[in-house]
Amino acid sequence: MFETRAGELPEMPDDNADPADGLDRTRLRRQALLIALAELTEREREIASLRYGAELNANEIGATVGIESAPIRKILERARTRLAARIETLLSLDGGMP
Repeated sequence: MFETRAGELPEMPDDNADPADGLDRTRLRRQALLIALAELTEREREIASLRYGAELNANEIGATVGIESAPIRKILERARTRLAARIETLLSLDGGMP
């Protein structure tokens, strides 16, 4: 068994679960992420893309966009918070998505 970051055991998939349900949930989460990303400012999207797409650290991102690493970290923190809240809202809407 693997533990999560919090030290808890992860939930095990139900053997009787329909694999299509998991695929549908994955599609809904991806769609919600894309909608939420589109709502970020251009700068936030660029920085988030460099961090999570290109897997650059704050120093590398700062060198790329010409901003010190401390503001990069703050921008990422705010963007993650906004993304998480927006994704949660989108997924909780009736029917899963607008």
